[in-house]
Amino acid sequence: MKQFDLLKDDIKKLYIKYLLPSICATMITSIYIIADTIMVGHGIGKDALVALNLLLPIYSLLFGIGNMLGIGGGILVSVALGVGNKNRVKEVFSTALMSAIIFSILMTLSFLAFRRDICYLLGADTSTIDYAMDYGTILFAAMPIFILSACLQGFIRNDKAPNRAMLAVVFGSVTNIVLDYVFIYILDMEMRGAVLATVIGYTLNFVICIGHLFSRQNNLKCDLRLIKIVTFKDIFVSGFTSMLVEMSSGITTFVFNLQIIKYLKNIGVVVYSVLTNSIIVCNSIFMGAAQTTQPIIASNYGAVLMDRVEKVKKLGIKVIIVIAIMFSIYVNVFPRTLIDAFVEANEEIYSMGVYAIGVYFMCLIPMAVNIYYSTYLQSIIKSGKAFLITCLRGVVLNIALVFVVPLLFGGKSIWFVVPITEIITMIIALTLVYQGVTMNRSTI
Repeated sequence: MKQFDLLKDDIKKLYIKYLLPSICATMITSIYIIADTIMVGHGIGKDALVALNLLLPIYSLLFGIGNMLGIGGGILVSVALGVGNKNRVKEVFSTALMSAIIFSILMTLSFLAFRRDICYLLGADTSTIDYAMDYGTILFAAMPIFILSACLQGFIRNDKAPNRAMLAVVFGSVTNIVLDYVFIYILDMEMRGAVLATVIGYTLNFVICIGHLFSRQNNLKCDLRLIKIVTFKDIFVSGFTSMLVEMSSGITTFVFNLQIIKYLKNIGVVVYSVLTNSIIVCNSIFMGAAQTTQPIIASNYGAVLMDRVEKVKKLGIKVIIVIAIMFSIYVNVFPRTLIDAFVEANEEIYSMGVYAIGVYFMCLIPMAVNIYYSTYLQSIIKSGKAFLITCLRGVVLNIALVFVVPLLFGGKSIWFVVPITEIITMIIALTLVYQGVTMNRSTI
């Protein structure tokens, strides 16, 4: 089958070819986690749901590292392919793959050794520690699968094989959903069943991704002689923003969990689990829509075809804003339906949840803009500016405001933190992008 040409083919056609596969690829995290959340919330109970929500930052950490290596390396691969430097492609892929293996081994050993302490650190108490340990022990043991799969996803998409990434997601997620039901409802395996379903589904995803390395279309070759520390530094700089984008949700979830327990108790964490799982879906689709443009922009930027870069940028922002508007309408029209999807709710949960949804999801449009423009800046090798956007929304503002706002205005005001953060960041992001466009045109 003839591969498409990122430097010559029609922009809209290229975008359409990448859109669905890219969204499906980034949906992988949300599909697995949401399947677990729904089954746990309805099949085991609220304490188990709280425990699961406390462990969600671990997924963000794993996928953050995988994305740093896969997307960071993938951007460098796209730029190298744009200028025809195949040796650079081998060097980047080999270094990223070995780095993923090393990270996987070190993290697995460390987390397993201190698994109980980690569960308590994440916010578990006497009512949730057993559930957290059951889920966390298996999750920690399976860390290599998650990191390596995320790494390969980024490279495969940049190697002009987005459909394989999409198929991996589809088959893996369907397997996970089916096994979730079997393990939790039929075999009564509770939290162990939930996490095993996720691990098995993700293993299938990994196997499908590996298959690309043996296909005729593969440009990714591993040569251990080409592994270099300086290349890892390049990958890290290029991909750090992607890591922070993924990890920002985990960082926010971790800090919010602690603050919500303080002000709103475990019932607040139940409501927050509905919000976080819903926002994971939105965030994944926004990331997919943003990453749709990434291989096209990076390749054309490497070939100094700036008019094509500008066309892709404009098309991408229009699409992602439309997606954000559609999500905003849905969550405001059907808030109770959203709550019912994740938990057996009572009036206390409905009361707090409907209010929280109305406030919290004001963040969607500015969030979409911030994710898109951080990816755009990353794709044109403006990693510093991309990092600033991601750092502001994922770490600095969220963490500062989540402590200050409820202290000044009470516990319920905690739901305003994320919208305020995203709006402030969007204003800064728009300024940075405008300056970035001016610089690009004058310096290339």
